[in-house]
Amino acid sequence: HKHRGLCCRPWKGPAIPRGLRLAHNACAVAERYRIVRLAHQAVTSLRERLPAIAVLGYLLSLGLPLGQTPALILLAIAGVVAALYQAPEASPGLIPVDKALLALLATGLVSTVAAVDRAHALEMALLWTPSLLLYYLIRAHLGLRWMLVLGLGLTSLALLISIRVLVVAWSATDPDPTALMAAVGLVYLRVPNDLVLIALCTPFSLVLLDHYRSWPVGVGVAACLALSLAVIILYRSNVALLAFAIVAIGGLRALWPRWTLPILAALLVGVLLVDGLTGFALLGKFAHLQVWGNRVPLWQAAWQMFLDHPLWGVGPGGFSVLVDAYQSVLKHPDWVTPDPRHAPWAHNLYLEVLAERGLAGLVALTLVGFLVFSTIRRCAGQPSAERYAWVIGWSLAALAITGLVEISLLRSWVLALLALLAALAARLWHESRL
Repeated sequence: HKHRGLCCRPWKGPAIPRGLRLAHNACAVAERYRIVRLAHQAVTSLRERLPAIAVLGYLLSLGLPLGQTPALILLAIAGVVAALYQAPEASPGLIPVDKALLALLATGLVSTVAAVDRAHALEMALLWTPSLLLYYLIRAHLGLRWMLVLGLGLTSLALLISIRVLVVAWSATDPDPTALMAAVGLVYLRVPNDLVLIALCTPFSLVLLDHYRSWPVGVGVAACLALSLAVIILYRSNVALLAFAIVAIGGLRALWPRWTLPILAALLVGVLLVDGLTGFALLGKFAHLQVWGNRVPLWQAAWQMFLDHPLWGVGPGGFSVLVDAYQSVLKHPDWVTPDPRHAPWAHNLYLEVLAERGLAGLVALTLVGFLVFSTIRRCAGQPSAERYAWVIGWSLAALAITGLVEISLLRSWVLALLALLAALAARLWHESRL
């Protein structure tokens, strides 16, 4: 046994005593079993982390030009592996948020069957598949201890998007924001108001900073917030700026109330300076009525679709199919100039849901929001869950408010964020009852 390498392979040398040979072969067998045990431990560890890896991969794919097919395959694999080989961390029973989401899915299914264009409605309904997988993995297999990892992932996503669109803006010759967004090459970010996504990542970045409170994390989060705000201003997205203001005010008041006014003042000065370089193109949009008036014909069309199909709507994606026909026969106010471009969504989440899913769909969506907010309110007083509760609450509030003028369920990033926030609220509900 003192010879180097004696225990790594069966002995084939000269004859040795039987006892020594048996001991040596026993050592070789034990070594093989140790390797097998280590491999088994590695596989088990990977299997436990696979849901988190899949969720982060899908979220980061929103900011990459590669599309979401690889991330969707990873989500599906993680979902199957987790369902077959991993016990859920949360209670397997249905909780109120689960039931409300099932009601929303049921109304969507009925709306698809009763749709004006059933094939198109089915295609739009399938957009919910990644978000449902995302909800399941977070709800059943990722506890709140993964919240900071999700915060890191969303901060990285905001950085990825901000850097990419800033590079495009720097190198482009056409300053039009819509043309710049088309040149960015991100499949799921098509118009400047899609930058609401990076604004809604802000609360998760602030929680990351509040938890670690170190200079490296502080510099990274500050760079992320500064780049996000610069991108929103350069691309003139007033809706994204509104969302950023909502989550920034809520986050600062929740985490650092003494510093709220100084930081907000610094942010306001930064907005004025950067927007001033473009002739106040962004802030001027808030006072330009024509910007908001262009949405009125779309809102009229959506309302008329609801009146024609009040219970189940025209089907998912049906607004895009019928809007041009409705706009051509509706009478608009004299101060409104209809936009000649085709609009695939209604620029109002609630009117869009009424038009495409009817009154039943809007009631189900409202019920989901109400239950999420009630869960947050109940968990807000618990020290272990307070910071997570306000992250979910302010993000959902910003999403709900911007839904009045822009958000659409046709956007994959909207569905992903809704699934993420609802799943985190379900986790809060579960852990508050432990």
